[in-house]
Amino acid sequence: MPEDVAGEIDETGKKAEKANNDIQQCFGQMRDKVKLVSIDCSCSNEKIIEDVKTHFAPKIVLVNVEHHLNVPDNSWHLNNVEIELSNLAIKYNMLYICAHE
Repeated sequence: MPEDVAGEIDETGKKAEKANNDIQQCFGQMRDKVKLVSIDCSCSNEKIIEDVKTHFAPKIVLVNVEHHLNVPDNSWHLNNVEIELSNLAIKYNMLYICAHE
């Protein structure tokens, strides 16, 4: 590898490391609200794609709610089951879809 290319790669790596440290510092105060995802890029392309999908592809929960669980006045309200399911979906980074019959 030519020396100038190796130098450019090193310089780019140092810039990336500095940017990463700046980002870490900005979000350091909000660790309880921010999830840091690190992906190892030294493995195969297929493994990297699998890791990215694991972290970012939506997980979907589709629930068919029985009519008798709803509020009887025919207005649409979230019942306790739906509230719990939607809160769990938020907690575990999922997409909650509720289908009423």
